[in-house]
Amino acid sequence: DLTYPVVFKPEIGKRTLWADISLEGLPRKPVVTTSVDVEVVNVPPEATIHSPAAGAKLATGFGARLYGSAYDANQIGAGVPCTAFAWTTGNTSDTPSTLKGLCDPVVTFGQAGPRTLTLEVTDALGAVGRATRAVEIAAPAAGSPPLVRIDSPVPGQWVGGNTRIDLLGAAMDPDAGAEPRFEWTLIAGDGTRTPLGTGAQLSVVP
Repeated sequence: DLTYPVVFKPEIGKRTLWADISLEGLPRKPVVTTSVDVEVVNVPPEATIHSPAAGAKLATGFGARLYGSAYDANQIGAGVPCTAFAWTTGNTSDTPSTLKGLCDPVVTFGQAGPRTLTLEVTDALGAVGRATRAVEIAAPAAGSPPLVRIDSPVPGQWVGGNTRIDLLGAAMDPDAGAEPRFEWTLIAGDGTRTPLGTGAQLSVVP
């Protein structure tokens, strides 16, 4: 048996594959021609919500960053642009409750209670992949620690050696007390901790 992998262009429709088979070593080398009909179909992209985690407890009044990705087997490179993303929270008290065009939007939850976050990703041919994530929203308790969010770098971001990166964070004190103090630390794979600096915004070469 002979196996030849074939990668079809991202164009939906029927194809006919032809194979001409000759027998080497024979005087006349007869050729046998055969064919098979196949149909290329569009498979919806696979959407994934990476953050927040399933069952996460998030606070009202402070923006939470959502992060998702998508895989599309029909596209060369299997990538899906963030412009194809649409997020909904299912509650109109949230700001925004619907957001399109971002892989990692920030949403501020208005009312306490359960939420089902939905990410829909639409490919170039209109097929929709969908992912959901159930979380719980609650008002922060009095005396609780500050609420913190890292806006940059984003999860999974690739950083080359000796490359400067921008660190950006946000925080809120539930008790409306003193302004939160930022301290950035790099933790290596072996657990070594390296202080990077202070402040909500920082540019460093880790």
